[in-house]
Amino acid sequence: MADLDDHRPATEAPVPAAWARPATEVAGVLEVDPAAGLSRAEVAERRRRYGENRLREARRRTAFEILFAQLRSLVVGLLGAAAAASFVFGDWVEGIAIVAVLVLNTLLGFVTELRAVRSMEALRRMGSVEARVRRAGGEELVPAQELVPGDVVLLDEGDVVTADLRLLEANGVEA
Repeated sequence: MADLDDHRPATEAPVPAAWARPATEVAGVLEVDPAAGLSRAEVAERRRRYGENRLREARRRTAFEILFAQLRSLVVGLLGAAAAASFVFGDWVEGIAIVAVLVLNTLLGFVTELRAVRSMEALRRMGSVEARVRRAGGEELVPAQELVPGDVVLLDEGDVVTADLRLLEANGVEA
């Protein structure tokens, strides 16, 4: 069985590549009986060891910082050098075309990253989502930030999944 006394950092998965392993093996490594769930003592120990189930709080980046990061990328530098070379050699049409691609690339990267940042902020603002878990042989609702590695989470249609989960069994699941 797995030794949970190794004090893994919160960013390391308790079971590497859990999605590629059989469900019974994952349950064995996590030392959990899917029919009963974790004991209260084990939940407390894992919460102490792994901490809360939260996304790491990152410093909020401004739109200007995101745009500046896009302009510092290797692709933008290469396109800028190609455009400069085109202008130096008098090929104005090619230079303008490269500048247009550069602007489009920067704009698409900026918009994509800005949307991703806003999505992460929206997830954080969602508030306290609850998860239905099987613990100590019974079912209970717990705040999602109190989930620990090895919790048996029970999902219904429309539930928000607020942690990395390994499905043990499923009926009619579609992505």
